[in-house]
Amino acid sequence: MDNFSQATIIIPAYNEQNSIEKTVSEVKMLGERYHVLVIDDGSVDDTAALAIQAGAEVISHPYNKGYGASLKTGIERAHSDNIVFFDADGQHDVKDIPRMVELIKMYDMVVGDRSSSNNTYAYRLPGKWFLSKVANFLVGHHIPDLNCGFRCLRRDKAMKFISILPNGFSCSTTLTLAFYKEGLSVGFIPVYVRSRLHGRSEVNYLRDGAKTLLLITRITALFNPLKVFAPVGLAIATLGIIYGLYSVITESNITDTSVLTILVGVLIIFFGILADQVASIRRQIK
Repeated sequence: MDNFSQATIIIPAYNEQNSIEKTVSEVKMLGERYHVLVIDDGSVDDTAALAIQAGAEVISHPYNKGYGASLKTGIERAHSDNIVFFDADGQHDVKDIPRMVELIKMYDMVVGDRSSSNNTYAYRLPGKWFLSKVANFLVGHHIPDLNCGFRCLRRDKAMKFISILPNGFSCSTTLTLAFYKEGLSVGFIPVYVRSRLHGRSEVNYLRDGAKTLLLITRITALFNPLKVFAPVGLAIATLGIIYGLYSVITESNITDTSVLTILVGVLIIFFGILADQVASIRRQIK
C-alpha cells in the first residue's frame, strides 16, 4: 500500500468522555489504512480509557497544554506521511476524511471549508469576515476558511513549522498562513459541520479573535515583513504630507510635526525592506 493511501488521524481531546468513543469508532470504521492517534491533553475524566477501549492509540499529556500542543505531539508521533487533524467533539463527518486524503496527492495541505455549513452563529460572522479579509490581504490569497481544524497535510511539511506553532487554538491558523507564505500548495474542500455532541466550545470569540488578528500580523511579518510595514509606513507618510500641505496653505510654512511624520513613515518603509531581506536570507539558510 503506498504512503498516499495511508494517514494518521490525530484527534486532540480534553475532557471529551461523552463523545470520544463514538468519534474513534466512526473513524475506525473507515478501515485499517487509517491509524487513529488520540492525544489526551491532561483530561481529568475517562477520555483516555474510552479512546483505548474504542481501538485508538492514546498519548497522554501529564497536564493540559492546549489544543496546539496536542497537535504538535500528534505531528511528531504520527506513523505515516499524511496526517489528518480531526476534532473529538463529533462535529465533523468521517466520510470527508478519505476525500481529503485523496486530494492530498495534489496539495501539501487540504483544509476543510465550512462556509456552506448552516451551524455558524450569526454573531460570529462579522468577526470571521473581518479576520478573513485581513488574512487575504496580508497573505495575498483568497482563503475560504482560515482556521478550520479539520485538515489533511504532509507530515514532513508540517514538521518545518513545528517550532513556530503556538500551543493554543491558533495553531490551525498558523499552519494555514505559514503554508501560504512559504509557497506551499493549499487546497480546500467543502465539509459538513454538525452541532457538538456534548458541551459547548471553549473558544472565546472576542479574546481569541484579537489573538488571531495579532497572530496573522505576526506570521506575515515573519515570512513577508514588507507586507506589514509598507502600508503602515505609507499611511503615516501620507498623513504627514497632507498635514504639510495644509500647513503651507494656512500658515505659509511647513511645520516640524509634518516633516517628522513624513520621516517616520519613510523610516518604517525602509525598516520593512530591511526586515524583508533578513527574512529572505533566513529562509535561504534554512
